[in-house]
Amino acid sequence: HYLLKVIPKAAKLQIGQKATRNQRNETMKKQLPLITVGEFKEQLKGIDDNMKLDFSSLDFYRLKRRSDTLIQVEFNQMVYRDDEGNVQVDNLE
Repeated sequence: HYLLKVIPKAAKLQIGQKATRNQRNETMKKQLPLITVGEFKEQLKGIDDNMKLDFSSLDFYRLKRRSDTLIQVEFNQMVYRDDEGNVQVDNLE
């Protein structure tokens, strides 16, 4: 099974300062939950191909293969969990 993981295109430490690759990787490791592509397809089963997907105001960027078993869904916003586990969304512009 391939895993589908929703993570951002880029990360920021402070306004205007991008995170290093290692910091982004650490953020990626903390991202939960993952679903398989099969589970996602099952959720879409029976839905017309012309229907649109709404990502709750997030701007879809692309799908990127990260490994043989992981596809990353990227957005133009930074989405992550803070130290308390709360979901945070930062615009990257």
